[in-house]
Amino acid sequence: LEQAIIQDKREEKLSFLPLSSTNVDSSVTEEEIIKIIDLVKKDFEYILIDSPAGIDGGFQTAIECASEAIVVVTPEVPSIRDADRVIGILLSKGIDDINLVINRVRPNMIRADDMMSIDDVTDILGVTLIGIVPDSEKIIVASNRGEPVVLDDKNCPPGIAFDKTAKRLNGEDVDLFNSKGKNPVRRLMGKIFS
Repeated sequence: LEQAIIQDKREEKLSFLPLSSTNVDSSVTEEEIIKIIDLVKKDFEYILIDSPAGIDGGFQTAIECASEAIVVVTPEVPSIRDADRVIGILLSKGIDDINLVINRVRPNMIRADDMMSIDDVTDILGVTLIGIVPDSEKIIVASNRGEPVVLDDKNCPPGIAFDKTAKRLNGEDVDLFNSKGKNPVRRLMGKIFS
């Protein structure tokens, strides 16, 4: 297990335990994920389990030892339908500390009524909103390069949104947007909701 855990080179307090998503023969069972979590939980303050989209076996395995959940959606009808089913399953498993992150938000499409609004999504799903991540080409570029979306770039609204989401998860009282008014997403969202 110690050899399988990868220490991030940029963040000394961040480690990863990647599991194969392509080799069906090496899939992890619910019992094994519980055992893995029990073995590492004394060494980490937080353990995030990234599950595959949907409600298939990988999702069911991932939630077996979860005590809370972050549901990530895009403001599109198919994503909201899937998220509603996911939330129902989480609640049926006794996981009622569920937070919501709305990803790939495009304020111009919301204004044109071509995308569901933040209020529409939160009204339908009924869970606590902790993050709104605007869509950005920077995410695509960073993902294709295998690089993080860095916070050093003050012109990176998704990076700012990720930082604020992490702070909210950690119990800090921060708004969903840049309180200094320099974030164009806040300006656009302000126009949408005013």
